[in-house]
Amino acid sequence: MRALARRVAASAPRKRCRRACVGPTRPHAAQVHFPFPAYGNKLLAEALGQAVDEGLCRAVGVCNFGADGMQELHGLLAQRGVVLATNQARVGPACGR
Repeated sequence: MRALARRVAASAPRKRCRRACVGPTRPHAAQVHFPFPAYGNKLLAEALGQAVDEGLCRAVGVCNFGADGMQELHGLLAQRGVVLATNQARVGPACGR
């Protein structure tokens, strides 16, 4: 069961990039909306790296990752030669930041 879950999680970013490609265009960045603690950053880095390697997107990013998770993912992607381009986070008076 765990192996199946890993395959599904690893294929999701690539499938989303493929759906976003229309004609000769491709998305500039694939962005993961939140961390997936059940799978970990290693699997996420693998999937995002494959999407870049396959030419499905030009860059990768994340949303709502904490500093530690973002730095870990950055390091894992860097090992593959992929840059973590963005970390979108909500900021403002209501956020306490």
